[in-house]
Amino acid sequence: MPSPQAQAAPPDPGSWEPAPGLGERLSAPLRRVVKVAGACVVALAISSQLLWAIPAWLVSQRPGFEALRQGVEADRGYQQALWGPVEADAWPETYLLPEDPAGLERYTLIAHGPGGSIRIEGHVKEGQVVHMRSRGVADWRSAWRARKAAR
Repeated sequence: MPSPQAQAAPPDPGSWEPAPGLGERLSAPLRRVVKVAGACVVALAISSQLLWAIPAWLVSQRPGFEALRQGVEADRGYQQALWGPVEADAWPETYLLPEDPAGLERYTLIAHGPGGSIRIEGHVKEGQVVHMRSRGVADWRSAWRARKAAR
């Protein structure tokens, strides 16, 4: 029989502490640097989104862009290509506005339908659509269907 001195006492469950986490291991100045860098990344992301969104929203309010959207949604060729009713994006993907008001406005937008999406470039002059053309598929499903249909 072992002696009572050889048996170790069980550890006290109240004395156990979890291992320190990453935040506790980093020093206070380093944590501050990480917080400031994170805030800078967030501020940069928000400001870049605003720099894109505000001009795109202003362009989407132009009568020429609205005429192009309506023309795309009413075009039977795009309805057949996308297998049903077509809905054009409310904001342009790209745009090029002339310096003089009577010049040719160029817009690129994406039209969506049951059969996928397609990128469309349109030219508008004085509120009238002059030219529309497909600039290729905008998603992988449409590309796969187009490649499969070509066989």
